[in-house]
Amino acid sequence: MRNPDILFAIKPVIKAFDQLSIPYYIGGSVASSVYGMARATMDVDIVADMALAQVPSVVGLLQDEYYIDERTINRAVSDTSSFNLIHLETMLKIGVFILKRDSYHKSAIGRRRRDRLIEDDQDSAFFLSSA
Repeated sequence: MRNPDILFAIKPVIKAFDQLSIPYYIGGSVASSVYGMARATMDVDIVADMALAQVPSVVGLLQDEYYIDERTINRAVSDTSSFNLIHLETMLKIGVFILKRDSYHKSAIGRRRRDRLIEDDQDSAFFLSSA
């Protein structure tokens, strides 16, 4: 993967998730590009195991750099659905999918693995989907 806008746009989200101990993994076209199946993309998909109690902190950490709506996030967490973040500087969309509570999805987050989005960039190591 070689898109610096993607890296620039996701780093604050991942930093917030790490700070708040929110398990996550990057999936979709970004993850598949790392594993050799390059696809053109204009967004990032992240699966996160977020609780309602964490939503105000997520909003507080990200509101200066993203379009973010707390009510939408609360609804997504309650419904185990998804919400979007828009990185204001790059206008890149990040879709955050709340981890479903079934055994399949719980095992998927257990199989995530840490890898680099950019091979020679130590700062680009994040959890990625293993499948």
